[in-house]
Amino acid sequence: MKNPLTVLTKDFIPQKIVFDSENFIIAVGLNKDKDIVLAMRWMGENEIDFGFPNSFGHPVWFLIHYDLMEIILAGLVSSSLTGVDKMNVVESFKSIYLG
Repeated sequence: MKNPLTVLTKDFIPQKIVFDSENFIIAVGLNKDKDIVLAMRWMGENEIDFGFPNSFGHPVWFLIHYDLMEIILAGLVSSSLTGVDKMNVVESFKSIYLG
């Protein structure tokens, strides 16, 4: 699997991984307007698999709507799922909502 922090697109630059489970990733990063946002994607099985979503053979991120970010971050921090980096979730929540 490719390192998700190296999947850079014109619409999203990941900075922190807040959830990583079986190639499904949720990351915090910057959108094209330099706002802090959440995005997600399936990374694929190996280095040559583009994962999903992708566009014309290039990996892209699915940006999560601003109204859903708080719900997702709150769910991650309170969950018992493996793959959740709770410290990154809390730091991301502070960055997004407290500046």
